[in-house]
Amino acid sequence: MKPNQTKTGTLSALRSFTTKTLQVITIAVFTVIMYTNTYANDNNSNNTNFLESINLKGYSENQSDFLQWEVSNPSAVAYFTIVSSKNTDMQFNDVASVHPMECADQSKNATFNYKCQSSTEQDVVYYKVRVTFQDNHTMESDFIGINKLQQSASLNISEIKNQGGLITLTFKSPKNQSLTLNILNKAGRLLEANNIVAMEGTNTYSYNTGNISSNEMLIFSLNNQDEQITKKFMLASAW
Repeated sequence: MKPNQTKTGTLSALRSFTTKTLQVITIAVFTVIMYTNTYANDNNSNNTNFLESINLKGYSENQSDFLQWEVSNPSAVAYFTIVSSKNTDMQFNDVASVHPMECADQSKNATFNYKCQSSTEQDVVYYKVRVTFQDNHTMESDFIGINKLQQSASLNISEIKNQGGLITLTFKSPKNQSLTLNILNKAGRLLEANNIVAMEGTNTYSYNTGNISSNEMLIFSLNNQDEQITKKFMLASAW
């Protein structure tokens, strides 16, 4: 009888040890899973905040307000909403909703442009850009105020368009002045050089690409001796 009693006691001890061990292991695994999920969620939240940002700027010209903004994660954008306020109480109203393809700057990656008709009744109009991402979450830029009485005081290339091989360069000048316009290819070879007289406000210049390959990149450079403005333009993006 004693051997059997010893065997039974040993089996009971083993069962008790195995059950307690499994309980400890289960608790440990559960704790590790919970910690890992929490850490991953925190990291995802931090990464989202790091990746998403909006840099908005603008100016007024010829009874229009020109907005330009940069988005750090443009591939995730579903659409933009332009909002404005004409009062200092900052009650913003939707102006327009635009798809990224409608307002993308062809000469600069992750940059977008929009022109708003401005009201002559207000000296200052405030703007923000709201971004709706493909997963339906949204974020807004900081607001900017555009003063109608203060025109932009620097030379600026505002738009480059290609219509059937005819390039139209649109730029604004803060005053009547003489400029040098150089057009180069991506290898740095000078394709055309012109001395032009710019009028205060918006100016345009046309350039026929002729037999230039549609895969070529052109570089437009405006120089007034005080500053030089350069913009790149991919022909392939407009053919």
